[in-house]
Amino acid sequence: GSAMAAGGDNVVFDEQRFKVASGVIEFTTRLSTTWQERPFIKAVVAPFVKQYNPRAEHRGLPLVHVEGLQRVEVDGVQAQLKDSKAAAVQVVPVGSRRVELFFGEPPPKLLKVEVASAEVNVKVTLDERWLTKSFSAALVVPFLSVYNRRRGGRSLSPDDLTDALVDGRKIGASTCKAAAEMPVLQVLGYCPSRVHLFFGSLADERAASSSRGSNFYARIGQYSVAQYRELKELAWEYKELTSEDGKIIARQLRNAAPLQHLKYLYLYYNDLRDEGIIALAPVLTQPHLPRLEQLYLHHNRISSKGVEALASLSNPSPKLNILSLHENAIDDFGLRALASAVDAKTFCVDKVTLWANPATSAAGRETFLAVVAHSEFVAPVHSRGPTPYIPYDHTPQRWVTPDDVKGV
Repeated sequence: GSAMAAGGDNVVFDEQRFKVASGVIEFTTRLSTTWQERPFIKAVVAPFVKQYNPRAEHRGLPLVHVEGLQRVEVDGVQAQLKDSKAAAVQVVPVGSRRVELFFGEPPPKLLKVEVASAEVNVKVTLDERWLTKSFSAALVVPFLSVYNRRRGGRSLSPDDLTDALVDGRKIGASTCKAAAEMPVLQVLGYCPSRVHLFFGSLADERAASSSRGSNFYARIGQYSVAQYRELKELAWEYKELTSEDGKIIARQLRNAAPLQHLKYLYLYYNDLRDEGIIALAPVLTQPHLPRLEQLYLHHNRISSKGVEALASLSNPSPKLNILSLHENAIDDFGLRALASAVDAKTFCVDKVTLWANPATSAAGRETFLAVVAHSEFVAPVHSRGPTPYIPYDHTPQRWVTPDDVKGV
């Protein structure tokens, strides 16, 4: 059958014979015609790992795992291992002399990831059984079972998937259909935290300048000037607010200004877009909102045009300790505009969250961090704490301050 001997073994066999190596350790393997037709993983890789690990442990080298196989080279040329069932002879043709195996970390046995589309967020846990499935079967189909139930109306199917973002890395429309049938780990990698799915629209379309209609009065209602002036926070997230609603909010805040108590403004996961931010920016100033500390604008389809307006029109800005702009469509132009305003001290902020803005470059991120050092371009992972966070039930969370308990 399949046999493997140390490199110094010079016994000649009629079967196919070649060296198998990983790093400094190598063995000779012999395959009968029967074993040549068996899967490469079973006929070559598994026996090699079984021989390799005792010797590696003796030498103080890291152990390897069959599941951690990342690349195969046959006589110095990378081999195409299409799937785990590929026959050994297909990977190592007769006459080959040397096979080099390259191992990495073994795949996880359990994966937890947040999957989102529109205002629906679902935490998905994939065990070993689900990690063997395709991206569509393991992630898209289970997510849609929740999405369709929550949203109502026309049910979406996996075929409606047009675009995806994996921790800000774009899987574009040209490759999305193929990616849907690829193994889920190949699409997600070994430690993803957040996946955005787009159905019937493209991720790049998030930057369209304006959205139609208004939902403010239907989803929020009417506030009096007196009510505005007493509020410490406005939690208007997940309200389907549009660009037109941005104008309504700006008008109402301006009429009630100055809002001496307002510290927290939650407008994330809406559809304000650039026109909504352009309308809001002149009101997001120190004279109008003198005590504002936290401004959440993530997932609003904002492009650099909206960020430039925020940087130039919110002058002087309140002293923000956090501004969330992640999950938008901002590029380096927006980063430069905001960094310039911060550097000029016309816009004051300690930390900006900017992950999942795929158009930003490494150079743009580096330049921005030189000005706003505590900003984040990588999404926080579970157990990263102890930073305040927005939990999955969408309730804004923050640390209790002395002002919150004054007089209690």
